[in-house]
Amino acid sequence: MNISPLRCVHVAVLSLLFTSLLFGAARAQGPSAAQKAVAASDIAALRAALHEDAGVTDGATLSALLRQAIRRLAESDSSDKEEAREIIRVLAASGAPLDRAFETVLGDRIGMPATWIARIPGERRLAVELIGTVPEDLRCPMIVDMAGDGNKGQWENAVAALDTLPSQKRASPECLDLFRIGIRAADPSTVALRMKSLLASGMVPRAQEAARILAVLPADRAGADVAENILKSVDPDAPLPLETFDGYPYRPASLFAYLVNVSLGRFSTPLQQNLASMPAWVEVLTRHDRREETCVDQNIQEAAGAWQNADPEDRSLPEDRRLILLRAATGWLIRHCAVGSVQKIPWTDMVRRGGRDLVVAAMDRGAVFSDPASIINTAICERDAELAIGLMRRDGLNVGLSAFLACLTPAQLTRNGAGDLRMLSWLIRHGADPDETIADASPLAVAELYDRREVAEALKEAGAGSTAFTGEGRRLWLGRLLRLVAGFPPDLLPFEDGYQDTPWSMNVDEKDLDGDGRPEYIVWDNCGSAVCDFAVLMKAGHQWRVLLNDAGNLEQLATKHLGWSDLRVSGRVAAAEYQMTVYRFDGVSYLPLQCETATYEGDGDPVVRPVPCAR
Repeated sequence: MNISPLRCVHVAVLSLLFTSLLFGAARAQGPSAAQKAVAASDIAALRAALHEDAGVTDGATLSALLRQAIRRLAESDSSDKEEAREIIRVLAASGAPLDRAFETVLGDRIGMPATWIARIPGERRLAVELIGTVPEDLRCPMIVDMAGDGNKGQWENAVAALDTLPSQKRASPECLDLFRIGIRAADPSTVALRMKSLLASGMVPRAQEAARILAVLPADRAGADVAENILKSVDPDAPLPLETFDGYPYRPASLFAYLVNVSLGRFSTPLQQNLASMPAWVEVLTRHDRREETCVDQNIQEAAGAWQNADPEDRSLPEDRRLILLRAATGWLIRHCAVGSVQKIPWTDMVRRGGRDLVVAAMDRGAVFSDPASIINTAICERDAELAIGLMRRDGLNVGLSAFLACLTPAQLTRNGAGDLRMLSWLIRHGADPDETIADASPLAVAELYDRREVAEALKEAGAGSTAFTGEGRRLWLGRLLRLVAGFPPDLLPFEDGYQDTPWSMNVDEKDLDGDGRPEYIVWDNCGSAVCDFAVLMKAGHQWRVLLNDAGNLEQLATKHLGWSDLRVSGRVAAAEYQMTVYRFDGVSYLPLQCETATYEGDGDPVVRPVPCAR
């Protein structure tokens, strides 16, 4: 008889096991007639032995015979496999306990008969067949025993055995243990496949199993599909036992409370990504009724942190999808939780990130904002005239033109000129002075400096006549303009929170780089540990153009190209290392021409080395 190498492995394992199991019985006396029949796969002889010897039919003896029969099946070649299977069927029909795990001589439980049969390649059908012969109430433990076996293919064998169960039996606590076993897989993609197979069989996890499954699914299409199916089938308001999430920052009282908490998380997780990809979950958040266990302080704090986290470190989730999810979850809190609790949410950050409708919803519920003027100023900066006007009307506030000018952008950066004009018109109609001096400048002077001709015309129509700058006003507002065009954050104005008396003249330098008698401008950003960022800009018609962005000390050289001075930028890049770059104008902007590093070693002159220029 020829035996394949793979079969040899299975035979060796089974033989070693069953030799130890049967050793005690075999040494006491010679093989019985039943044992001889099993060894020979003699079906008739086995039936005769079982009929003639009543002592053979007790549970322990039948279990030992069944172990011997399974070993015989593992050793059999294809020519006598069916006889070995029939021997097992005869023993099962005679009362061999199929729902009881085998034990070693030390008393350790090592798996039920069907589990051992399913380990033998090609014997899934027989294992499933045997499970189908026991009473329905006993089948789930046998299937779970098989699924919990660590051998390859056993999960698939267990899922196939579910076909022996009517649908109502699959909801038993014993069968639901399959969800617990299924998430033991180390690979999240395997978990998704396992859960998909259970759901396809009609099984539905309980809330605690659903929460654990959702937490370990991968953030991909397969994981999202499984998550959506779970959310469609599980009652989100079912209570979660306290032990569901040992180690979680707080113990969610329901699946819904847990998922709201995840939706508000400031850094994305695989579950948050899956929730964000499901419009069905956003719909649940939109229509779900009040649930007190969800209005806990932990969820309010998560919402506050998420809105404050305007630039999250974790970019695994696209910002638009994340924001949709955050808006939906925060909207649920605003609509259903006590107004006093949601007032902790940072409304200015919410307006800045497009959550104006949530602010309106809070206003409709009577929320009292601690700093409505700040929200109004932010709404003005976001060109949300409707929200700003609504807040001013509700709270009887008028912020004048200071906030309007603080958020005015140069013409080339303006995206909502109509919103600016509507806001300006409303402010003036409600008492704002069009000639008010703001940070050493008149509104008309700032509008003209920014090339906002439509704003200048509206101011003139309202009676503005002054185009004056006083003190450091022109340099201050020009610096803000240049920083905006360069992509730097604008410095605070004297009336803005956090303002400090900054020496504005240090933030803007003028240099005539092309010799035409008109200056180009250098605007400096905040300095790092060694160097300061800067941008070189020129004005061409009504547009400002950035000619160079770099960091370090800037020097105008005597050499020229196309009539423009060459520039040298130098700065420290390490403790004793400096980098220098010479830039040359190419007709459009400054490009690096020559780069070198200077390294100081001891007290001598530096070692200068040319290096490739980054382009």
